Amino acid sequence: MSIKELTEIGLISNIVGTIILAFSINAYIGGLLIMLTGHEVTLLSMLNTQRKPIVQFTGTDTHVERGRKTSQKLLIIGLLMVVAGFAFELAAVVLAN
Repeated sequence: MSIKELTEIGLISNIVGTIILAFSINAYIGGLLIMLTGHEVTLLSMLNTQRKPIVQFTGTDTHVERGRKTSQKLLIIGLLMVVAGFAFELAAVVLAN
């Protein structure tokens, strides 16, 4: 492989890995936002107990756990892609010298 090909593969691998890492964070934060919204609605309904019954959400922990599992898988894939991109870039530099 030429230096140019190694550099291009490294750059593409780094870009794809970074995008996957962004999706990893998004999966986990999405679960946390569902949980926080449920808690907020529960607290607001507790403040208005004279007018409305207390609303309680259950199962938000399953959303957080699902987001965490998805996040872990994507994190590993993203990190491997970034490390592979670094390796290709390093190989290009070594070949250039």
